[in-house]
Amino acid sequence: MKRIKAVVPVVEGCEEIETTCILDTLRRAEWEVVAAGFRGGPVTASRRTRLLPDCLWGELDFEKVDLIALPGGAVGTTG
Repeated sequence: MKRIKAVVPVVEGCEEIETTCILDTLRRAEWEVVAAGFRGGPVTASRRTRLLPDCLWGELDFEKVDLIALPGGAVGTTG
């Protein structure tokens, strides 16, 4: 059976709890999950937690992606 591939955008100001819970839950379900940033390097979440994306958004092949899971975060929605 094919593993489901999900992408979670990790952007400045995202909610760290929502972001990490999505990543953790989908990985526990044995999905292939990628945290994607829009710039290189760490991202600072809403409460100043630093998160390190797995890759850049522009590097992804979306023909092979089944799902994009969007974590919340008021600051992250403005960019």
